[in-house]
Amino acid sequence: MIATSGVSTKTLLEVRDLSVSFRANRNVIEPVRGVSLDLPRGRRLGIVGESGSGKSLTALALMRLLHSPARLGGQVLLDGEDLLTLSDGQMAKVRARRMSMIYQDPMSSLNPVFTVGKQIIEAIRIASDVSAAQARSAAIEVLGEVGVPEPSRRIDSYPHEFSGGMRQRVMIAMALSGDVDVLIADEPTTALDVTTQARVMDLLSRVVAERGLAVILITHDLGVAAGFCDEIKVMYAGRLVESAPVDSLYQRPVHPYTEALLGAICQLDADIAQPMTTIAGQPPLPGALPRGCSFHPRCPDAVARCTDEAPSTVHLGPARFAECHFALERAAMSDALTSGAQS
Repeated sequence: MIATSGVSTKTLLEVRDLSVSFRANRNVIEPVRGVSLDLPRGRRLGIVGESGSGKSLTALALMRLLHSPARLGGQVLLDGEDLLTLSDGQMAKVRARRMSMIYQDPMSSLNPVFTVGKQIIEAIRIASDVSAAQARSAAIEVLGEVGVPEPSRRIDSYPHEFSGGMRQRVMIAMALSGDVDVLIADEPTTALDVTTQARVMDLLSRVVAERGLAVILITHDLGVAAGFCDEIKVMYAGRLVESAPVDSLYQRPVHPYTEALLGAICQLDADIAQPMTTIAGQPPLPGALPRGCSFHPRCPDAVARCTDEAPSTVHLGPARFAECHFALERAAMSDALTSGAQS
């Protein structure tokens, strides 16, 4: 597990009751509902959950990359300034200089008809008032920083001339070109093999530590999150249903969904003759959320109260909460089991 050192106690990014809604005919659909989080400088926060949980929509909303018919609600405060109130031009400057994003698929994010150098140079010149020659030198430097070999030569290569892992390094270089404070990485290793995944995450970890960045990692991979983050928030049906420091969450999960996600991880020492553990059913569609707790149709511990009454947020300690009617009981049981295993 990562233990991040030198984390500032001052909150850099504050998100308060963020929502994303769409109007569909006469109905309003909210795929992201009531998301709140605090992100100090140097903090590595992971948002995990299945596909369709609202993770990527949350990331795009934070970056103000969702446009009509999407509607954003709540507050996104960067150093106290609400990004949701800025003009498009003002927000473009924030994305260039303060807050950037690494996307899932570098091949669809990089322009295939321009060299990677041209694209990084453009990002640098948008972020700062420098000459083309200075921007090229800076681009070569940042390509070297992210581990691209022979950066002074490869800067003139096209995206298709790089491997998948190297293209992702280029995307990281582009995201860092503005000397940003906040980095959002949306499934940065999804399309990569396991070995390349590890190399890219090691690189990202090193660069983040050297620059003291605040990071939000969006991922469905609990293993990647465990090795990179120091705090995890679990998302289900558009809401954050559990939050905890990384060690606490993996050792003592409270929400039944978190427990199910961890139970579905393939263990290397597991008996291959035994069937893999899975989560029954499918996540609900944003426009067809069940009454009560959104997870109750898939929850093995659901009772009548779960089907009728939406759970409130139960705070269990510093940076720890869960949205479950039985959060206190489950937390006590989890702590008792952990204490018993350690004694």
